[in-house]
Amino acid sequence: MMKMMGGFTYSPFQIWIDSDDEAYTTKGELNYLHEKIDQLILASKPSSYEAYSKVFVESILEWVTKEHVANTSTMTKAVSDSADVYKSTTEKADKLIAYTIEFMEDYKTTYNYNIFDVNKAIQNVGAVFKAEIANFVELRQGFQSDNQAFQSSIDAKISKL
Repeated sequence: MMKMMGGFTYSPFQIWIDSDDEAYTTKGELNYLHEKIDQLILASKPSSYEAYSKVFVESILEWVTKEHVANTSTMTKAVSDSADVYKSTTEKADKLIAYTIEFMEDYKTTYNYNIFDVNKAIQNVGAVFKAEIANFVELRQGFQSDNQAFQSSIDAKISKL
């Protein structure tokens, strides 16, 4: 069972149980039980088989039924535990997603609130730089004209010499 949450897929994991009383029945264990039943049937003599067949079949059916009920109980508990873990994990993931959405909305609000002040500060800094550039251009032009006047006066004095 998978749950989709806005592009996020969650698939519950299997719970492993360490207790032998609650362990899952494996294919190997089932094969072992089948072999034991086959051995019991083969070990019965034809004469005793006929005498005990009804009792034997009833005892096997009773045993199989008891094992089936025990396995069903174990599997039901495992499914219930898995569902509880899935529910808990889903609740935690939903809370995390809600917190993330809330954070992003707060971030967006703060960003939108501060962007006006930041843009205004950038415009002010740009205006200050523009004024400074104009001052530097004026200074450079003044230096160029002073340099030309100085060069002209040096050339004039060298020419007189």
